[in-house]
Amino acid sequence: APVFYFNQAMQRPSVEAAFQSQPDAAGRFEWLDDATLRYVPGNPAGAESAIHLTIGTGAKAANGLALVKPVQVSYQAAGFLRLTERLPLPDAVDVNPSSAVVVTFNRPVVALGAAPQSLPPAFTLTPAVNGRGEWLNTSTYIFYPQPALMGGARYTVRLNAALTSLEGSPLANDTSLEWSFSTSLPVLLAVKPGTDQPVPLDSAFTLTFNQPMDTASVEGNFSLLGPGGPVAGKFTWDDADTEMTFQPDALLQRGAGYTLALFGTARSLGGAELGRDFAASLSTVPQFALYQTRPAAGETLKATEGYGSVTLSFSSPVAAGQDFNQLISLNPPLVGHSVYRDYTGYELFVSGYFQPSTSYTLSVSPAVSDRWGAKLDEPFSITFTSQPAQPSLVIPVLQTGLRVLFLPQNEMNLPARTVNINRLSLSRGRLSAEEFIRAAQDWQGLQGWESKVNEAWPVLLYPTQDIIEETNIPLAQNNSQLDPGLYFLKIDPLPAIDHPATTAP
Repeated sequence: APVFYFNQAMQRPSVEAAFQSQPDAAGRFEWLDDATLRYVPGNPAGAESAIHLTIGTGAKAANGLALVKPVQVSYQAAGFLRLTERLPLPDAVDVNPSSAVVVTFNRPVVALGAAPQSLPPAFTLTPAVNGRGEWLNTSTYIFYPQPALMGGARYTVRLNAALTSLEGSPLANDTSLEWSFSTSLPVLLAVKPGTDQPVPLDSAFTLTFNQPMDTASVEGNFSLLGPGGPVAGKFTWDDADTEMTFQPDALLQRGAGYTLALFGTARSLGGAELGRDFAASLSTVPQFALYQTRPAAGETLKATEGYGSVTLSFSSPVAAGQDFNQLISLNPPLVGHSVYRDYTGYELFVSGYFQPSTSYTLSVSPAVSDRWGAKLDEPFSITFTSQPAQPSLVIPVLQTGLRVLFLPQNEMNLPARTVNINRLSLSRGRLSAEEFIRAAQDWQGLQGWESKVNEAWPVLLYPTQDIIEETNIPLAQNNSQLDPGLYFLKIDPLPAIDHPATTAP
């Protein structure tokens, strides 16, 4: 209610007679004292309506003085109550049945701190749902379905049409009083382990659903059948009741077939059935064996600068914690010998530095065991050969990264070391000072060198396989002496085996 404050005592009847309200609120006057008037409207103003109050010049003070000019006050009544948010949204589909239903209004509807049992619900659901509703604050109402909504159903939310804001504003005429949404049917999303790999003997089986499930119903419709019939075990669930894990009481049989089944009568927490049976055929790991090596017996091992690995593949995961360096050996021994077990346990990698073109015998002890204690039936061994050394040409004076050499005139050769190189193709040409400086500064070396070649010739080498040999590269054909000047030399080494290599001039 508006309150008017005067600067002195007033003649009450004159003030009340000079008071006007548009629209007429048929209100009453409450004098707090001779200088303070409160006007209480008798008829509530319509939401968002304009109200104009006027005290005319007929209002007089106690000493008889009248107002010099009228006093006018205008204000707008509180706005309509409107929805600002609703969840699930209208016409939403595949809503999780465990979701809460929420509405939020633009104005306070309930008083802060009011007794919850005295507050009106903001809406109802059709079909009816058991659950608990509460006002989270003065303008937000939430309903928790208990245990959950029915899966695959369409629900209609109907607002309580009698709701008003704390100021008394009703719901706006343009507010939709109802909307609908649809919940998702329960679906089995995933089963682990899958059918693409052998099942470990101590494996647990996990079923994942798209919504909370009736745990007793799912457990009652689940089965794992093996050679001896149904497998006994224990069930556990995650906190959301969307993931069930079945752990057999004993190890599964090795090399056996199992059938995992879930009948379509398994229900969600809201009571909807899956509606479709599920079955998967699974096979457990076979007898422990080493069934493959890379390289295989008689093949060639590829290595990079001498370092390589032999891969051993097993039919079931090898147990961790074994002394593989004692159980697996190579003859002749490797420098830097090590054995690495991959995270699955199905492969071991025997690594180290291999001598080139050498026959190796790999031996595996029958004491190697898998995760469940099974051992190899007998010793295992294969023989393979390492590849020849990589062809290489090394010029020691250039190993510091220099691209330019300054040689005395009587120096006719460039010392080098070669491995498995049987010919050098040499090209030489003269450079001007400007060309020399530009080539020395260009990280790509000399550009367009082909047109500058003055002399080209081959140098034949007769390498001993895989041996590092000292070689003198002639700077001129027939070991002749060069005139003083600036030159480039292009060296193309041709490998003794099929492994091309080139160097920039």
